[in-house]
Amino acid sequence: MAAHVALTVLRFGIDALSLAANAVALKEPADEGPDILPMALITAGAIVGAAVLGLLLYLMRQAIGYNPHPAPAPPQEPDQHSPSEPRH
Repeated sequence: MAAHVALTVLRFGIDALSLAANAVALKEPADEGPDILPMALITAGAIVGAAVLGLLLYLMRQAIGYNPHPAPAPPQEPDQHSPSEPRH
């Protein structure tokens, strides 16, 4: 009985080793294809750089007071005591 258990364990061990060897043999080499980490870091850096540049330009615009379309001035009500205003 012990011999049978030992043979079964040995057989499963050999099967597991052969499966692992086949998996390693079928695995594609890591050298193929682009490396994604540098591309991701460049993209993230560009996004952060654009955000910082936009913030700096916005703050400069606010500092100089540039406003191309100011809000219209509220209409002024005529003075009730002004004699120069014609009455309708």
